[in-house]
Amino acid sequence: MKKTEQLIIKTFLELVDEKSLDKITIQDIADQCGINRNTFYYHFDDIYSLIETIFKNHLATIEQMFEDGASWNECSKVALKFLIENRRAIRHIAFSMSRNQLDHYLFVVFKRIFTEYLLDNFIVDISDEKFDNLILFYTYAIMGCIDHNFIENNNDIELEELLDKFNTTLLMTNPLKASKQTH
Repeated sequence: MKKTEQLIIKTFLELVDEKSLDKITIQDIADQCGINRNTFYYHFDDIYSLIETIFKNHLATIEQMFEDGASWNECSKVALKFLIENRRAIRHIAFSMSRNQLDHYLFVVFKRIFTEYLLDNFIVDISDEKFDNLILFYTYAIMGCIDHNFIENNNDIELEELLDKFNTTLLMTNPLKASKQTH
C-alpha cells in the first residue's frame, strides 16, 4: 500500500474515532493529511470506498495469516483486536450508511475463522451442506455477540473478555470435541 493511502486511512480512523461518520468530509481528511482533495480522489472514490479498502486490507491480513500457517485462534485474536483498537470508529461506521460494509467484513472474516476452527476440531463426519450450515451458525453467533456487546450496547469490552466470550461459545456449542477429549 502506498504511503499516501496509508496516511489517508490512518487519518480517517483518527477522525471517525472523534466524530460520527456523517460529520467527516473529504476536505477534513485532506486538511488533516496535508494533501489536496484531488490526492484523496486519486486513491479513493469517496469515504465509502475508503471504508471498504480498510476492511479489505484487514481481510487480506487475516487471509495471509492463514496462508502463513496461523491457527484460527491466532486469526480470531487479530480480528477481534482490530475491532477493539478501532471501537469508536467501528461504532460510528455501524450507525451510518456503511453498516452493510461492516457486516460484510465481520461475516467474511469470521466465516473464514470458523471454517478453519471446524476443520481442526469437528470430529463427526457430516455432509458438506450441514458443515456449511454449522459454519454459518457460528459466524452469525459471533456477529450477534459482537453486535450486542460491542456495538449496540456501547460496552467498553476488552479484548480478553471478547476472546473469552468467543472461546466459551465455541466450547459450549461443541460438546463432541469435549467428549472426545474426556475418553
